[in-house]
Amino acid sequence: MRMRGALALLACLTFAGPAKAECHLTVGFEDWAPYTAKTADGQVVGIDADFARAILARVGCTAIFVERPWARSLAELKTGGIDILTSAGRTAEREDYASFAGPYRKEIMAVVVRVGSREESLDALIATKGKIGVVRGYFYSDLVSALIAAPGTRDRFKISTSDDENLRALATGKLQGIIADFMVTEDLARRNGVDTQIRSTRSPVAVNDIYLMLSKTSVPPDLASRIAQAALEMANDGSGKAILKSFIKE
Repeated sequence: MRMRGALALLACLTFAGPAKAECHLTVGFEDWAPYTAKTADGQVVGIDADFARAILARVGCTAIFVERPWARSLAELKTGGIDILTSAGRTAEREDYASFAGPYRKEIMAVVVRVGSREESLDALIATKGKIGVVRGYFYSDLVSALIAAPGTRDRFKISTSDDENLRALATGKLQGIIADFMVTEDLARRNGVDTQIRSTRSPVAVNDIYLMLSKTSVPPDLASRIAQAALEMANDGSGKAILKSFIKE
């Protein structure tokens, strides 16, 4: 009887196979509502936070959110200190150290000025003598990247660490304008109590595709491929649209 029980146990262990390792991936984020934000009780919420959780859940992984300034997150993604970033534009430079899943939504980058300013476009803003605020490490568009790098226009740009810093500088007159996601700007303006002092212009600087960016150092290629497939499935089966719709105020 003991031998039969031992054989049964051995059979169970043999055919059950090895235990499946848990999959936890670190996801870098910053306070960038309505896309990513931390609540008073420490929960990470927002459109992109929900997308990250949903996409990773489809491949059996859990998102572990870590808060970092964007430039630091990019540096850690290169070394594998962070596995994934949300809210990312796709560029040739980033493809050297990251793969991409998506796109899962669009973003609209706009010129933001003080109420009463006459500038309605990036060209008009460039024509003034004032400084234009941008954030270190952000991708706005190929044109903006070229302007920031060009000798004739680079001194027109003030590079900061966050949209919040730029918005406060704009409201106090230290900047002539800023370039920012219009939804982020509206949220920050309300929280800073300056929503009646600033406005987004009518002409967008760019409309960009937004992806999850995966570290080539820490995310294995097969897992990265599965995550990309999960993002594609969400775009095709309507679940991605459902996430976006849940954040639309009636």
